[in-house]
Amino acid sequence: MPYVPRLTAPATNDPLYYSNYNEYYETGWGMPNCTAYVYGRCAELMKCYPTRPPVAGDRDAELWWAYTQDGLSRGQTPRLGAIACYADGSFSGRGHVCVLERDNGDNTWLVSESALNGYTFRASHSIQSDGTYGYGNYIFQGFIYIPWEDGGKFKWWMARKLIYRKRGLIL
Repeated sequence: MPYVPRLTAPATNDPLYYSNYNEYYETGWGMPNCTAYVYGRCAELMKCYPTRPPVAGDRDAELWWAYTQDGLSRGQTPRLGAIACYADGSFSGRGHVCVLERDNGDNTWLVSESALNGYTFRASHSIQSDGTYGYGNYIFQGFIYIPWEDGGKFKWWMARKLIYRKRGLIL
């Protein structure tokens, strides 16, 4: 299946982003928030929900990169649908995550993202292929590769899909 970039904001009634099906929303860290947005975007790409957020500390984006128990591949090479992970250089522990939506062909990648207490959605910022964010104190950690190409068959995501199917929400 071809990759479909998200270039417009999700509707405020989209349960992937704005309901208790999104674990960040459910725990009080919903939109606008980079982790809630990326969690919803991953569910959208995979056609199912993650079994849990891909992070040890749940709400802090800075922890996503180090949480390798999720079984997802990680690396330093940008790919469509990958999650770019950043530590916060000001040492707040918050960091940032965003999704690579399009290769601009000039060594930059368009990302989609949200920001805690900031913008709900934007797909107007590009990062460098080496992960350089461009502003703020963010320190690039790496990319988490979401296996969107397999149509949602990746084991990390499947258990959650079955649970929500039983609750009546089919992706």
